Amino acid sequence: MAPVPVSNSFEVRAQNGLRKREVARFLKVLKEKKEKILDCLRQPMECIGVHGDPNDHSSVQTDREFENCNRRRQSAQMRDIDSAIARISAGEFGICHGDTPEFRMENEDCTGLIELSILKTSPVARLCSHCTRELKERTQSSGKRKPAEPQLPIDG
Repeated sequence: MAPVPVSNSFEVRAQNGLRKREVARFLKVLKEKKEKILDCLRQPMECIGVHGDPNDHSSVQTDREFENCNRRRQSAQMRDIDSAIARISAGEFGICHGDTPEFRMENEDCTGLIELSILKTSPVARLCSHCTRELKERTQSSGKRKPAEPQLPIDG
């Protein structure tokens, strides 16, 4: 689901079991998080020069990789926040998206709504607790987890 462009002036309304006051609070939290991330992304990457010492060069490379990784993570967080704001604007905030092609859940226990406790912890959440558990179980059973290291016998 591509984020829908959201103007800053849409009317916040009660939706999907959430009161207008709760939705407005989530919107405020999301906008504050977005602004913090934007402040970080606006900062120029440090201009790190290459030095003659190979140890310095290695350290510079590590710093650059760390900064790039951090910016990619922040960009992903921005997409999640924009998507949540778009769901608020569309009146779909708090609805479980377990039936979307991205997740393809077949969870008979799904209530269709994301619990308030989950939204308070993560306002960008797209799945209810039942669908989150199903996704976790499906991911673990499909072998996407790192296999345990084989145990070697200890000679005594």
